[in-house]
Amino acid sequence: SKGVNFHKLSATRDQDKVNSLLSQGNVLIHCAHGADRTGGNVGGWLYENGWGDTDKIWDYTTKYNGWNKMVKNSPDKFANGGYLKQAQKFGVKDLEHAKQLAQ
Repeated sequence: SKGVNFHKLSATRDQDKVNSLLSQGNVLIHCAHGADRTGGNVGGWLYENGWGDTDKIWDYTTKYNGWNKMVKNSPDKFANGGYLKQAQKFGVKDLEHAKQLAQ
């Protein structure tokens, strides 16, 4: 009734749809907790649109989530809990690369 469209998308499978919607502008993107999947999807869009390199997007994204702490303290959780998959959307190659970025 307010002219708002709702799209329920997969944080891991729908990056192309996310990119398309974000490119249209006037979009609110949010996940269950508002940081990890949101950051991964926004980071993927930024990377795809030439906003910056992986280092710059990592720094921007990790301002709003706990990835740096998780990579340092619980690397297996980061690698196997879907977080690495989110970070790969903006060029993080693997867990070792994430560890370098998190320093």
